[in-house]
Amino acid sequence: MASGVGLVFGTAAYLLGRGFGLGSQEFFALYRTESAAAVLVSAGLLVAATVGTGIAGARGRALRNALMERWPLLPHVPRDGNGKPKRRVRGLAV
Repeated sequence: MASGVGLVFGTAAYLLGRGFGLGSQEFFALYRTESAAAVLVSAGLLVAATVGTGIAGARGRALRNALMERWPLLPHVPRDGNGKPKRRVRGLAV
C-alpha cells in the first residue's frame, strides 16, 4: 500500500514538474528529482513485496511453523489438581 501511494503521488509530482499541469512547472520543477527518487523507491518496495509474498506463498505452512517455533512463549507455570497456579507462584505477575 505504501509503495502504491508513493508511486501515485511521486508520478503526479514528477509530471507536474515537467509542465503537464498548465503552468505547474514553476512550482513543482524544484521537486522533480525527489519525486523521481520516490517513484524508484516505491517501485523497489513493490517488487520486494511481490517477491516476499511469492516466497511466503511457496513455502507456506513450513515457513509459518518455523516462525512459530522461534516465537517467544510464556514460562510454564506449575498448577495444582484444580488447574489453579500453585500457592508459591500466585500473585500479581501470574
